Amino acid sequence: MDSDSFKNLSERVHRHWLARLLRMHTTEGIGIDIWNDEFGIELKTALDRMKWSPAACQYPEYREMYPDKELYWAFMVYNMSIPVQEFHGKSLSRRITYREVWFMPWEWIETRPLTEPKTGPYRYTYRSSFQGDGLIDATAIPLPSWNSTFLLPTGSNLEKYVLGLLNGSLH
Repeated sequence: MDSDSFKNLSERVHRHWLARLLRMHTTEGIGIDIWNDEFGIELKTALDRMKWSPAACQYPEYREMYPDKELYWAFMVYNMSIPVQEFHGKSLSRRITYREVWFMPWEWIETRPLTEPKTGPYRYTYRSSFQGDGLIDATAIPLPSWNSTFLLPTGSNLEKYVLGLLNGSLH
């Protein structure tokens, strides 16, 4: 499978996985990836590495498109049981061995420097960008039955929502 086809497939698989866990909807076209009445989440995924490149235009555009939602970025890194080159398009979900998802407030992306390559502009983001001197205080929520971990901004409405789901208090 060529890399573009794999990337499109993996993004779709991860988007549906995360939406199912969060009991939210997905968008297949232009717009925020995962949403419900209260939240909108834009998902960025990376295999075995800790680098993402959100398009800088998404920040103001989505804020205008979804003024009634609390928006977040979800940066996911995942591992697979086989190399991508050995994957032939069947049962990707069963090949994923671990997922780690960092949820960041929408405005947080402005802390990242703006770069302007030929395909940009982008705000490159690394895992090391998420914590440290005065950055986001995160609550780690292990999801052992899914071989995954969510890291959510401590005290955020999204953290309360996810904990409510896990405790069964949301129906």
